[in-house]
Amino acid sequence: SGATAIPTGTRVKSEDGKYFNTVEYGEIAAGETYTDVVVQAEEAGADSNGILSGGIKILVDPIAYVASVSNTTPSTGGLDAEDDDSLTRRIYLAPSVYSCAGPRDAYEYYAREWRGDVADVRIVSPLPDEVNIYFVIEDENGLRVPNSTELTAMAAYLDDETIRPLCDKVTALAPDEVEYAITVKYWIAESDQRSVSEIQSRIAAAVADFQTWQRKLGRDINPTELIARLREAGAKRVTLTAPVDTVIDTTELPKCTGATATYGGLEDD
Repeated sequence: SGATAIPTGTRVKSEDGKYFNTVEYGEIAAGETYTDVVVQAEEAGADSNGILSGGIKILVDPIAYVASVSNTTPSTGGLDAEDDDSLTRRIYLAPSVYSCAGPRDAYEYYAREWRGDVADVRIVSPLPDEVNIYFVIEDENGLRVPNSTELTAMAAYLDDETIRPLCDKVTALAPDEVEYAITVKYWIAESDQRSVSEIQSRIAAAVADFQTWQRKLGRDINPTELIARLREAGAKRVTLTAPVDTVIDTTELPKCTGATATYGGLEDD
């Protein structure tokens, strides 16, 4: 009835004792009976190549409800030590990687290098040879989307021929803001009546801190996080009207349009 987690590093092996580890977190969704997870050999080299489909079928680290495992494709990609000619060629080409922002991480590096107040960056390639740079600025009021002048300046900076690969079309974009509101009512336990004023101050701070935490590129709007913070601040019971669970795209930025926290009074423990 619930999701079954496959932790990163879960071990499986073949009948002849070649071990493989999952390289990413996997999950069998509720109602499903299987999931696909990438694995790699524990020991580097070509010896683990060529294990046919179905040959890796022993689950070393047991997982509740998992009845069996099996590789769906033959094992490939294992390489022994690189030969001298290959290494020589890579050494010759190595300096060229520092002259352009082809990789995602390199584009992020240069976007952050443009100005020190760039707080977060997302790199998206909607089509081959197209690169969209989404970023947000941090000022004294918190995070904000860049204005048209800043978008133009970022695009011009990344258009430098020593940064941008020849065929890349680079565009700087402001993330779309997804609005939400906070409407909450809370009660305090009678045993804490001497601390009501202090708890109310902590509640107000928790609501403000949640808005700061929530305002991050791609972070889903999560009312559970708000309830947890209010409980930690001293609320006995919380009734949350808004926000609701909302999935946020990686290039979207949550924005709180208003927050109302109403004190409902004391309640018996």
